[in-house]
Amino acid sequence: MDTPSSPWSRIALMIDRYPSPHNTQPLHLLVHDQHEATVLFDTACALPAHPLGLVFAHVTVGVYVEQASIAAHALGYELDVEVLPDPVRPAVGVDPRTPATPDGDRLQPVARLRLRTLEGRPVADLDPALMRLRRTSRLPYDGRDVPAAVLAELREECERSGHRWGSTGEPRDVTRVVDLNQQTLFDDLATPVLRDELRAWVRFSARSARRTADGLSSQSLHTPGLLLRTVFRHDRVWALPPLRALSRRVYLRSMRGTPRVAWVRGPLATTEDAVRAGRLLIRLWLRLAAHGVAVHPFGSVVTNDRSLRVFETVVGAPRPTPDSQVWMVLRLGHGARPPRSLRHPVHQHLHQAQRVDEGVR
Repeated sequence: MDTPSSPWSRIALMIDRYPSPHNTQPLHLLVHDQHEATVLFDTACALPAHPLGLVFAHVTVGVYVEQASIAAHALGYELDVEVLPDPVRPAVGVDPRTPATPDGDRLQPVARLRLRTLEGRPVADLDPALMRLRRTSRLPYDGRDVPAAVLAELREECERSGHRWGSTGEPRDVTRVVDLNQQTLFDDLATPVLRDELRAWVRFSARSARRTADGLSSQSLHTPGLLLRTVFRHDRVWALPPLRALSRRVYLRSMRGTPRVAWVRGPLATTEDAVRAGRLLIRLWLRLAAHGVAVHPFGSVVTNDRSLRVFETVVGAPRPTPDSQVWMVLRLGHGARPPRSLRHPVHQHLHQAQRVDEGVR
């Protein structure tokens, strides 16, 4: 049996704060023995309203396995990862808040992991403590830019993974990208299928956030709960010009002091590409956390084709090709410590295999 002192339990405790779209926390770890485990994706937590939602399911897998690799290195192991090629298949009509277990068909295997012992000697890598330091900051920033040495470090990390890093601190361009993200988010909220998907993961009060320990709380969104409730539950009222204008002012006020926006460009055509992108993303994020740089992903810009084309024009990014596209846009800067988003208890996502299952092993 897996025990609190086993490597998988220790790894699971170290990586439980991995980032995921809308804080859905879709990943589970099925432990077979001391050396082998399988990563399972809770298909009730998939976000299929936009085609890239399922691509980013595999980006999240990449984030998870890279954090597991960093944790394994700190414990004196190497981690071999085999990505399973099947795309995530969203569950239909399943409440993600009901418990998921490996003996059902809701948890889809997405990667196989194997630990190799390295005689207990830690492997040089990023500090696992950064995983608990890392947060998403939707707060205003104080205007301080990211040091050139940090930007060079991020550029080198991207190049090692076959991707390209870009950023701009030109105030006019930064303002245009911040405005574009706001406009795109409001466009998404006016699209019923996208609004309904997001509404399922918004927590309008501290009480509901504590009850579910997932999703996007009004505190983490830096938006009054009453305003959020009106936007999502009374969309006809929110569509009225005065309330839309108020919502825009509230949102843009939280973007004050932004000195820089950045983007990552590279392959995202296959499941393996998406997983590699996720592995790179978390390494960039942890490096930024190590230097005290605040990070706010602008996911809406990437998932909206029209907005992505506008973004590419604003920053002068090359037109996308099958082997290279902008797949992440980030708001960077410095500011106050953002609130910590809530997480499920580790035991809810850590399972012990009871039998050999050829579909999993």
